[in-house]
Amino acid sequence: MDWSAAYTIQKADGTDVCRVCRKGARSIWKATYEVHIGGQLAFVVHEKNPWAKVFDGLLSEVPVVGMFTGYFLHPVYAAETPDGKELMRATKKPAFFQGKFGIECGRDLTPAMEAPALMGVCLTLLLERMRG
Repeated sequence: MDWSAAYTIQKADGTDVCRVCRKGARSIWKATYEVHIGGQLAFVVHEKNPWAKVFDGLLSEVPVVGMFTGYFLHPVYAAETPDGKELMRATKKPAFFQGKFGIECGRDLTPAMEAPALMGVCLTLLLERMRG
């Protein structure tokens, strides 16, 4: 288990788009990732309600009941600037066997931040998919 993993997202020509860093031990309870652009903290992607993940993980192991957890437990991940403005939000949609997420853009999202925010949220979803 890597407590503070870091992932660099690059364009096809090798230039860096952003760097996504897991926020150490804090991510055990509540998924938290920092997204850096050009070495500066651009925004933080975090889980809004960690209890949804806990209950989803517990109930998904119960036979038959586990099939229905996707209908009533919906994790939400938000990308926010360091001063608290929400740029993007990913919400798990009701589904039987697979997780589908809807992504909503906030009004403070600028065109320059759109691609890094989307990449940061999608990478968070991929990394956290086994956790609920």
